This record gives sequence, structure tokens and C-alpha cells, in this order.
Amino acid sequence: MIWDKFKGGLFGCVIGDAYGFPYEKNGSEISAPCEWLSAWSRHSGGRYWPHIAEYERGSISDDTQLLMAQLR
Repeated sequence: MIWDKFKGGLFGCVIGDAYGFPYEKNGSEISAPCEWLSAWSRHSGGRYWPHIAEYERGSISDDTQLLMAQLR
């Protein structure tokens, strides 16, 4: 029972991050609205190193990577 709740909470965190990651603005603009688990891009790098960051389908954010590192 506890293990199922733990897995459900973990899955909810990862799914929530996947939905929210394209909308973390940090002064950037998203080139297109994100559909569920599709590739997307945004302007990144700030004033001195501007570039377009490309995210492939299935990419995970730094928040999800940190969560997985804490679980290890």
C-alpha cells in the first residue's frame, strides 16, 4: 500500500514536470505551445549567448533529473 502511494506520487511529480517544463519562462519565449510529450524549442541563453534550445520528445528537465538523483 505504501509502495503504491510512493510510486503514484513519483509518477505524478514526473508527469507534472513534463507538463510544466515548457512553460518555465525565465525570461524566454516558447516558440510553440507544447503538446503532450512532443518536441519543442525556446529562445535561451540570455543577452550574451542567445540561442534556441531544442528539446526532443521524451527529454527530461533538470528538476526530474534532480528527483531521480535523490532517489538513488
